[in-house]
Amino acid sequence: FIYFELCKMLKPISNFNTWVGNFLQIEQREQYRILQKFCKRIGIPIPQNALRLNELRRCSLEKAAASQKGRHEPFLFNSVFISEGYLAYPQFEAIQVLESLYKDQLIEYKGNGQFQLINWQDYIYNFDVN
Repeated sequence: FIYFELCKMLKPISNFNTWVGNFLQIEQREQYRILQKFCKRIGIPIPQNALRLNELRRCSLEKAAASQKGRHEPFLFNSVFISEGYLAYPQFEAIQVLESLYKDQLIEYKGNGQFQLINWQDYIYNFDVN
């Protein structure tokens, strides 16, 4: 039953009006939402995929790095920051992403649910020429 239901659902979502290279293409996100609703409806966990986690990690680090650029103090972020906007994925996955990045020592915990990039100083970009 589950296999046949999934086969009916897993058709490519027609293209939305977006550009190539958009973080986690919106077609992919929409297909994931369909799968998420199905899993919730029949009471099974959402299948987890190491490639998806890796992509979420990459996009989250890029978003944090882009927000850090030019700042002379560490940019603090939380799970809401990395899962909102153009990333737009479920909160429970954002927490998994943060835990994974923390475990791999790419981010550090600053308390109160806030994190910062370990190498935030690499993004200061001091262009003063004396």
